[in-house]
Amino acid sequence: MNKPFKLIAAALVMALAVFLFAGCGGGDEEDNAPPPKKAKTNNSAATASAVPSDMPESLIGQAVAPTKDSPGDFTQAIEDKRPVVVTFYMPAPYDDSQVRSSVMTLQGKYRGQVEFLSYLYSDAQSYKDLATLLKVNTTPTVVVINRLGVVQRAWTGYADEKTIEQGIQEALESRAD
Repeated sequence: MNKPFKLIAAALVMALAVFLFAGCGGGDEEDNAPPPKKAKTNNSAATASAVPSDMPESLIGQAVAPTKDSPGDFTQAIEDKRPVVVTFYMPAPYDDSQVRSSVMTLQGKYRGQVEFLSYLYSDAQSYKDLATLLKVNTTPTVVVINRLGVVQRAWTGYADEKTIEQGIQEALESRAD
């Protein structure tokens, strides 16, 4: 075997080893992978008892009353009998960014009809006691409150745009007589 051929063969072996090593995980590329499937939240009455009582989903059908420690925009929306979509998120996780993007799209579509409130979960001063009122303990969390101040729908974890929009439409259909 001549020397140039050996060098080329060694370079190919090295390139193959680097390629295989890079594909074995451990790199930052994993952030681009789709999130693992999470159990979907079913908001029907039949499964409500399966939802732990310390989750936003357990509030479905219950009135939420702002306190003196609640954010002013939330209190005003409830007092004005406007539907409210409250989102809690963190900036980096994939599910959070997908849910937040969906909510922002819906915000543009329902501007003037629904109050959209979005809070960075790590900034407790911005949402005051709202996370406690809505039983939020993880992100992403979306809570839709109807005109009557009653929790219409709630999701902890990923929820797609169509599902969130269905909750908004249900909240808009509620009547404050």
